[in-house]
This record gives sequence, C-alpha cells and structure tokens, in this order.
Amino acid sequence: MTTDLFKLRDIMIGVVTKMEFEITRIPPKEAGRIVGINRYGDTTLYIDVLGEDVAISELKKHFDSFRLLTEEKGIVEIGNPHDDDPLFILDPVDGSTNYIRGIGYASISLAVAFGKPPLTLNDIVVGVVKQMFFDKTYSAIKGEGAWVNKGRAHPSQADDITKAIIDIDIIKNIPPEKRRILYPIFEKVYDIRRLGSNALSLANVADGTLDAAIDLRTKLRVFDCAAAQLIAKESGAKIKMPDYPINIDVRVNYVAAATQKLLGEILEIIPTEFLKLLENQ
Repeated sequence: MTTDLFKLRDIMIGVVTKMEFEITRIPPKEAGRIVGINRYGDTTLYIDVLGEDVAISELKKHFDSFRLLTEEKGIVEIGNPHDDDPLFILDPVDGSTNYIRGIGYASISLAVAFGKPPLTLNDIVVGVVKQMFFDKTYSAIKGEGAWVNKGRAHPSQADDITKAIIDIDIIKNIPPEKRRILYPIFEKVYDIRRLGSNALSLANVADGTLDAAIDLRTKLRVFDCAAAQLIAKESGAKIKMPDYPINIDVRVNYVAAATQKLLGEILEIIPTEFLKLLENQ
C-alpha cells in the first residue's frame, strides 16, 4: 500500500490523465455508442467501459491488490485485497452527453479510501477531478488542502445569494414536489447554471468559478461526487450532505457553497420537509 498520500495523489492524477488521453482519441460518434445496459437500466456507453478498463490497467501498475467501485462494473477486486488495501471510487466520464456533443464541461473523477468496510465518504483521503477539454486537474488530500493543477484552490467569498451564481442540477422529469424546492432560489439568486457535470460543479465551487452548487434530485450515486466533495471541503468551501456509505446503491444529495453564510441562506430557502435529504439517516 502507498502510505504517502502526496505520492498516491500523483499516481491518481497520472491515471485520470491516461484515461483522458485514451478517451479523447475516440471519435464522438464511437464514444457515445451504446454497448449495454447496466444494473439500473441505464445505457452503458463505450467511453464508460473504455475509461474503466484504462483505469484498472493503470492502477495495476502501482498496486498488486485493490478494490474499485464503478457504475458499470460495480465492485471489482484485483488481486486479494485486504482492509489496508485501497478502495478506489471511479466515474470515468461525468457529463458524457456534454462530451459527446463537444460541450466543454465534462470530467473524470477518482477517489480513494482505506479501511474495513463498510466505509463512508468521510473515509476518502484523496480525490482527483480532471476537467476534460482543458488542462485543469483538481485534487485534494484530507487534512492537507485542495489544488487546481499546482496552485491552491480557494472558493469565492460570496456571502449574498442575490449576488451568487449557482449551479442547480434539474432535469425535465424531476418530480413536481422537488421542482418547487427550487422556485424560491430562482427568485433570489443572481443567476443559475445547469452545467451537466456534478463533479466539476463541486470542483468549481472549490476554485471560485461558481459560488454554490445544488443537487436534491436523489439521483446521484457516490462515485459522481466522491472525489469532488473532498475537494470542496478541503478548499474551505462549505458543504451540507450526509456522510453517505460508499455503496453503489446509495443515492446522494448535497448543497455546497463558498461560505457558511451563503450556505445558510440557501438552506433557509429550502422547505423544511426536504432538509431531511441532507441529514444522516
């Protein structure tokens, strides 16, 4: 096991960089080819399978034994992993529709935790998010801070919702009772975005590009935000979300903001019955 977390971070950056290289070699039409249906009934795209295969191949160069949690393959065990071996959490492409259509907002996410299962998000010690199309890599080490490439990541100082730019993930089939959560936010916020990559949106809260990010759809899974939530926390941003178990079946909600004051303003607007989505169950 690599105990030097800085060295481990550099290995993980190398893995996602190799993944991006291999994925971006594929023409968009081929990248978006449907190759199967996963356990949830969602389509599996060629870039998802390719990304997972590249990640496994690269991680094998550094680790004899490890576990990998991915959307398509579930839990993959390499070698004979024990509790002190790493558990990697991977999202090969977050924002695949953006990527296939050439919209420059997509990312690759890789996080790692150690310990005896069951593990939770609080056990994640390193997170890496690679922004595709751009030479920008976000990373964090628990207790050590967050970075954008080689510079430190810091959130904006936004503390007034009427001046904030917020990413809100909302899709057309969101249930009406959840859709109404957002109406008061729309009325107060300076402006909103729906960018299409949750990992990157959280990373953009970490570096000040966005002032806040919200997803209350109960749709995300842990690999969508495992790395990015650590990056946001370590940057100094504030995030309200349960300490979810690292489990492929768990659905995730969060509110992240640049400052505690802005987070408080957002939480005050959300109807009380929905705040339970952000509490440990």
